Amino acid sequence: MNPSSALAANNVGFLYYKMDKFDEALRWYEKTIVIDHRRYQAYANLGDLYYQLNRTADAQRIYEKFLELAPKSPYAPTVRARLGK
Repeated sequence: MNPSSALAANNVGFLYYKMDKFDEALRWYEKTIVIDHRRYQAYANLGDLYYQLNRTADAQRIYEKFLELAPKSPYAPTVRARLGK
């Protein structure tokens, strides 16, 4: 794996998320954003992680960044619904 690849880092984070290894997922999603702060998928994934952990304020902050970067993403309606709760 290329350690400077935002795609690879995000995918590793997603794998950890799916295995319920949330601390590791968090670390990799944050690394993704450091590598490429415009990678909106990482914000969606990180927001989902915070949402899963009931970290509402963190989820809101990250989801808002996602919507700023990708307002027309197919996932945007789901994020907007979560923010509306």
